[in-house]
Amino acid sequence: PIFGTGGAEKLAEKYHTQLLGQMPLHISLREDLDKGTPTVISRPDSEFTAIYRQLADRVAAQLYWQGEVIPGEISFRA
Repeated sequence: PIFGTGGAEKLAEKYHTQLLGQMPLHISLREDLDKGTPTVISRPDSEFTAIYRQLADRVAAQLYWQGEVIPGEISFRA
């Protein structure tokens, strides 16, 4: 792992910020990106897509509460 066990939590704590989520490193993610296709497109029903969408929801919620304008819809192109 990039941060090691508990590293992301420690980094968030150090900078007094909230950890919005964690994306596991997996070979399928790298393979999809090497092909130029995001995992949310190539594997829409995968656990990684679900994790990414949850993370995106959390980021959007944080932007909303900061008063930032967020798009009503996010689209992906294949």
